[in-house]
Amino acid sequence: MHLMYVDESGDPGIDAYSSLHYILSGLIISEDDWKENLVRLKKFRKSLKNTYGLNQRTEIHASELIRINKLTEYRNIGKTERINILRDFCSQILIIFDTAKVINILTVFIGMSFLKEV
Repeated sequence: MHLMYVDESGDPGIDAYSSLHYILSGLIISEDDWKENLVRLKKFRKSLKNTYGLNQRTEIHASELIRINKLTEYRNIGKTERINILRDFCSQILIIFDTAKVINILTVFIGMSFLKEV
């Protein structure tokens, strides 16, 4: 069996206030690798706590790290440090989940029709 985490950015372009993109990303790992991956993830999250003071249970949310909106805990961390958290996370994700497969789907919208799907 495999486990898959899926996240999205943007929206599917339903109304005039929709974003111009819709991205789906999935991280797929074997259940046999889950425990080892979880140990590495927890170790990484502990390093973020030690380095930046970020609570281990606080969601890592790229848009919030760049521009705080809802996650008030980020207000205690300077913008440069928040960008470094994002940079650290991006550099470590494929090390933490070294056997994972990644799927990305990007749709760019113009008006109510899509321009390109990658």
